[in-house]
Amino acid sequence: MEAAEGNKKSRTAKEAWERIAAQILTVARQELYLSMRYLYLALERMPGKADHRINWFGTDGTFCYYQPMLLARAYEQDAVLVNRTCLHSVLHGMFGHMYRRGEREQELWNLACDIVVEELIDGLSVSSVQKLIPEERKRCYLWLAKETRVASAERVYEVLKDQASLPSEWETLFRVDDHCFWESGENQSPAEKEQQERECELWRETREKVQTEMETYAKAAGMEKTRLYQELAAANREKTDYRKFLQKFVRLQETARLDLDSFDYGYYEYGRRLYGNMPLIEELEYQEQKRVRELAVVIDTSGSCSRELVSWFLEETVAVLEEAAGEKAGESGGRGSAGGTGGLCCHILQCDNQIQEEKTIYNVQELRLYLETMQIVGRGGTDFRPAFRYAEEKKQSGEWRELSGLLYFTDGYGMYPTYPPDFEAAFLFPEESWPEGKPPWKSESFPVWAMHIELSKKQEIQ
Repeated sequence: MEAAEGNKKSRTAKEAWERIAAQILTVARQELYLSMRYLYLALERMPGKADHRINWFGTDGTFCYYQPMLLARAYEQDAVLVNRTCLHSVLHGMFGHMYRRGEREQELWNLACDIVVEELIDGLSVSSVQKLIPEERKRCYLWLAKETRVASAERVYEVLKDQASLPSEWETLFRVDDHCFWESGENQSPAEKEQQERECELWRETREKVQTEMETYAKAAGMEKTRLYQELAAANREKTDYRKFLQKFVRLQETARLDLDSFDYGYYEYGRRLYGNMPLIEELEYQEQKRVRELAVVIDTSGSCSRELVSWFLEETVAVLEEAAGEKAGESGGRGSAGGTGGLCCHILQCDNQIQEEKTIYNVQELRLYLETMQIVGRGGTDFRPAFRYAEEKKQSGEWRELSGLLYFTDGYGMYPTYPPDFEAAFLFPEESWPEGKPPWKSESFPVWAMHIELSKKQEIQ
């Protein structure tokens, strides 16, 4: 009887703590709703759930788990801490941190994710989550800002991994919630993986809606300058393979070559037997092939683009265009229209506020030789108009008579042409090209006729 009575009291106390903790979490969510209404959908996507095994708070991307007694005690000591912790876990879910570790080192990945989320929260001027930022945190944020402008978890992880040692107090300084529910995907069943994919898709939709909500209030609240908005915009950008993008500059052109593959000799011989020397179908004389004739690549040398990224961009561009032009990578032969024998012809221009250098290349080997001796010329202000005028003059004079398009590699801040050229044009931005806190293609001066792509070093365009 005494044991049964004790179990009953224990259950009653447990239920009481759960009721209190649920009320506390409801109050915390309401405060977050009122102060950041653009996060409403994200908060709704992750309801609370009591779990007595957890170290006070955590998430698996579906629920916010909490230890009722520890949550109540934390609220008694610091209500803002509870608000921040709730938002911290929701942001982990919104950016999918628990799904993206892969083969990365677990402890370092957890630290990178916590640093990213805490920096986003510390960057919000919102009373419901605002706390005094420790000096050590500020030093960490400043250091990361020098290493990477858009601090995604992956980039922060790579920066941390490259360090010989990290301050021992960082793990405690940034740890907020429990990551025990995070899965690396190694031991998941097919059903669990399918469920995770559904969760990732739901969070993707939620991120897009939250970004739209933030943009609704952007002008009034200065949202576009917050790290939270920048990270959302970066996470929401669709990724496209660079090779697919360059197909926009590949044109169908007739080449004087017999198209024997599409010729039917059966009908040809039947006509000769029936009518003597009169075949039913004439032999096809031409076939259409996708050929890149000429491409202009302009490098902004005003100081905004690193030599490393410029070299990578040029190597990828020429390799892809060689393949599209029908040449084998690494062949030294093949000349474009400027050389007179067909194939690839790529004009590389260095330009700041005027044309500083022009170099024409025909294959990857010539590009590598050029990169070995290339000197960045210029470092003046940025003006995109001279490069466009130069390309138009070359095309009109007949020197670049088969110009397919122009790619402009830049951070995007400069004087744009006011009218569209008579060839395709795209501005390609390094993935960390937001010095003003706003994507350059969202500025009022960005031309509506131009394509805009953000390059990453993994053969992706965001």
